[in-house]
Amino acid sequence: LQYTLWAVRPGKKPRSLYAPPIDLVLEDVSANGAVLLNANVSRSEIGGLLAGDTRDRDLSTWSDETAGGISDDGSIFAGNEQSAAGVGIDPFVYYRRARESASVRIGSGAAYGLSPDGKWVVTASNLPGKATELTLLPTGAGQPRVLPLGRVEHAFSAQRRSHFSADGRRLLFPGKEPARLPRLWLIDLATAGPLRAVSPEGVTKGVLSPDGQTVAVSEDAGQFLLCPASGGACSPPKGVQPEDTPQQWEASGKAILVWNRNRTWPAQIYRVDVATGERRLHKEISPSDPA
Repeated sequence: LQYTLWAVRPGKKPRSLYAPPIDLVLEDVSANGAVLLNANVSRSEIGGLLAGDTRDRDLSTWSDETAGGISDDGSIFAGNEQSAAGVGIDPFVYYRRARESASVRIGSGAAYGLSPDGKWVVTASNLPGKATELTLLPTGAGQPRVLPLGRVEHAFSAQRRSHFSADGRRLLFPGKEPARLPRLWLIDLATAGPLRAVSPEGVTKGVLSPDGQTVAVSEDAGQFLLCPASGGACSPPKGVQPEDTPQQWEASGKAILVWNRNRTWPAQIYRVDVATGERRLHKEISPSDPA
């Protein structure tokens, strides 16, 4: 959304003064009517390593994008664009294949995850009345599928993601019951059966193990926990440090990839073995151009 500078007087009709194609911040107005403005110009890019790539590359198409998920084989990723022509309150959702330069727009809302086979994008809308729903959008032939969440509402946040089990049957997402704090929930997509809460209240950041049996979560206070998907007490794993946040499970299910929220630069991703606690540097991530 772009901002417009308006003049307003009591009893008078508001009058548009300035409507540039950028975001504005009104800092001050002098007694003689001079206006001090700031222009906000930003760009959000997606970079990554897709199937067949030998080095990281810029995967952006527009100007203000965020990643929404990647398939297990790295052949396709989903994203969101928030500032392109025609974007309103809702961003739009797209996907892009590794060997194709063009992105394909598939709907409105925000992408929160991509199924392991790359066939379904988990999305949620920002529009009133729809922001509490989760919808699966197909990247090929098929119809959108609204997930039955019952009394649970999807808990919107740009930093909270949805995660599939390796077989694509289970989906982990942040949700909220009436009069309760948000937490992580698990739904069986094959049966659309009853939802199951799998984290303590107030904990909405987590990743699902490949077999769908364990959820690695991090609390805002910095505590890292492993929670059984079947229910029961959560416990801290070996080898994690304060401010570690889980990013993804290794495909084998034997280790978790974590990032420390102290924001070291370049960003350092560590592999932590859940059985032994062995911790080793897995990858450093930084833009190809540090400037």
